Amino acid sequence: MDVRVIAATNKDLEEEISKGRFRQDLYYRLGVITLTLPPLRKRKEDIHAMANHFLNVYSKKLGREINRFSPDAVETLCSYTWPGNIRELINVIERAIILCKSDTISPIDLPSTFQSGTTATSSLLGAKELEINAWKTKTLSEVKDLVLNQIEKKYLEMILEKTGGKIGDAAKIAGIHPRGLYGKMKKLGLDKSSFKVRNT
Repeated sequence: MDVRVIAATNKDLEEEISKGRFRQDLYYRLGVITLTLPPLRKRKEDIHAMANHFLNVYSKKLGREINRFSPDAVETLCSYTWPGNIRELINVIERAIILCKSDTISPIDLPSTFQSGTTATSSLLGAKELEINAWKTKTLSEVKDLVLNQIEKKYLEMILEKTGGKIGDAAKIAGIHPRGLYGKMKKLGLDKSSFKVRNT
C-alpha cells in the first residue's frame, strides 16, 4: 500500500519536542517536506480572494444568492488582524451570508468587533454634531463618552435602517437582547417608527 500523509498544525513542533509534548521520531517521519504558511494577518493581499471563495462556497451551501462584498466591507475585512486565522474568516463569512438582506455583504453584516474599526470611527469624527473644537474644554472622559455615543447611535441607525425598524432583527444583528436595544434607542433618542419601510 502506497500512502501519503499530509499533516497540519499551528504549533511549533520543534519547541513541542523540546518540551516533551511531541514525539521526535514521529516528527521526522512526517517532516519529509515542510511548508510554512504565514498567518492570515501577514497575507492581507490574499484576504479578498479568499473571502470571495468562501462567499461562493457558503452561499451555495446555505441557498443564498449573495455574490459580492461592498468596497467598505472589503476594506474592513482586509484591515482586520484575524487572530482566529482562516477558521475565523470562514465563520465571519458564513455569519454574514446568513444575516445579509441583499445580494451584497456590507460592513453592517459583519460582527460587532468589526464595526468599531478605523473606517467607522474616522467618518464619525468628521461629523458636524461632534463639534470637535468644543473638545478643548472637556475632560478625556467626557470626550470618550461623546464619541462612543455618536458611534453607537450611528451603528444603531444603520441596523434599524437595514431591518426597517424591526427590533427583533436589529437586536439579532447587534448581538444584544431586544430590551437592551430598546434601552439604547431611548438613551440616544431613536424612534423605531422613523425606520419603518413606507409604501409609496
